[in-house]
Amino acid sequence: CFISHPATASSKTLTSDTVWKGEVSVSEDVLVPEGVTLTITPGTVIKVTSPESAKTDPEYLSPMTEITVRGTLRSDGRRNAPIIFRNDKETDERGSWAGILIDGGTASLSSCRIQGAETGVYVLKGTLVAADAVFRENRYGLVAEGPETKVNIKNARITENDYGLFIFNGAHVDNRESVI
Repeated sequence: CFISHPATASSKTLTSDTVWKGEVSVSEDVLVPEGVTLTITPGTVIKVTSPESAKTDPEYLSPMTEITVRGTLRSDGRRNAPIIFRNDKETDERGSWAGILIDGGTASLSSCRIQGAETGVYVLKGTLVAADAVFRENRYGLVAEGPETKVNIKNARITENDYGLFIFNGAHVDNRESVI
């Protein structure tokens, strides 16, 4: 599945490998299940809409709009063409969407900018590799939880959040050349 400029990704479980490119509007939760890869190309802007009402679907971890990764997320930004995850408004209101929630999956975030989320990235029993990434203007920048969690951040900036980096319950975090 290939989503090109402009596109809308609504509440769904991805059933096959998917590519996002250009401008993608996420209006409801997106789940990347085990065995599926979501690839985001350089320069893509993902605009996430705040939910109209609170949901109680047990498939998701938050009542806010989220991108949940149980498979693989590859965000292949470049320094001159970063990938941007933000809310759909011109101003980046903190906590207007849940963020990227890695729930047993794997994410690689290269040259990404994540802003306006409750938690930029929340890793639970998963793996995150973030290089040249910026987590800013979120309520929580990055949260790593549990002994099965492995996070490797290099040359990242976790800044201008209400709270920066949280490491809970034995999560493993390797931080090199980053500013928190």
